[in-house]
Amino acid sequence: LAYPRWYPVGAALGCWRRLEFSRGVFESLKKRLLRVDLKPRDISVTPLRIATEHYYYKPMLAFSDSFSLRAFRTARLQLEGPVLDVGCGDGTFGAMLKRVVGSTGHTTGIDLNSDALYKARRNPWQPYSALVLGDATELPFTDGVFQTVIANGSITGMGPSFASALREILRVLASDGRFYCTVPTILFRENWLLARILRKLGLSTVASRYVNMQDRRCANFVYHTTEDWIGAFKESGFIKVQVVGFFPASHMTYWSILAWTPFRILSLLRMVPVGVMHQLVARLEQGLFSSIYRRTPDYCEPKNCVYILIYGSKEVLNQSQNLYFLPDR
Repeated sequence: LAYPRWYPVGAALGCWRRLEFSRGVFESLKKRLLRVDLKPRDISVTPLRIATEHYYYKPMLAFSDSFSLRAFRTARLQLEGPVLDVGCGDGTFGAMLKRVVGSTGHTTGIDLNSDALYKARRNPWQPYSALVLGDATELPFTDGVFQTVIANGSITGMGPSFASALREILRVLASDGRFYCTVPTILFRENWLLARILRKLGLSTVASRYVNMQDRRCANFVYHTTEDWIGAFKESGFIKVQVVGFFPASHMTYWSILAWTPFRILSLLRMVPVGVMHQLVARLEQGLFSSIYRRTPDYCEPKNCVYILIYGSKEVLNQSQNLYFLPDR
């Protein structure tokens, strides 16, 4: 039989039709599963969605940072420039915070880790106008130059020198500026799930080793009660200190499970250049976290929290009192 001359054309058309059909099925599935467009979200979405979108490959951070972001919004944070992010890392949290509360000015990130700054420069989401390699205990800036200073968990990574960092932050803060930072309380070390189980079994030494390992992993080397943190701020020169509790100790059981080593395999997803897969994982995490996220109030009692947000300023905003806790709603 003679080979039809039109066969390659027909085969090509058939492949094209099958491709178009597959593309249509894919788009339909995408809309059904995601029900959203895959473009970057605006700042009106919830902190939970933002945290899972950025940390889809680290559910432990996605879970905890969703509450951190909500705490900054609860404190009515306004990123009035110039802004300084102390311990900015790879810029992911700064990017998420900007999407939650917005930004109105020049933002500078500073970190002692050159590798983190290298990642921040390559981060397409990072919000910084400038990135500086430097030590928080000796900030390379003039007095009173920043209107807003933030530090998400970086203060406690400095160990005993955190008091010097607080004084330096106060120095570079404008007279009417504010400093916001998240810090762990002493309850953080006491509520790891595995450590609690080991203590009940009489293995206190093993439990202590496990907690110390988690301290190194989370870069937490300073723990205080809420009252002691307030005292440290006042001793550093902050006139008014306010506190928002945002991560209750009851969440540590859930967080301990997410910190389990096998979950680190999700980091391999960053190597897969398929945005739809990333969005599907983020949507799955949103479904897993949404119930506990909604049940947690915006204002939690600080004495019952493993993480709190503290913020202070140089001048008293009103004359009623120098210290108060935000009331529960």
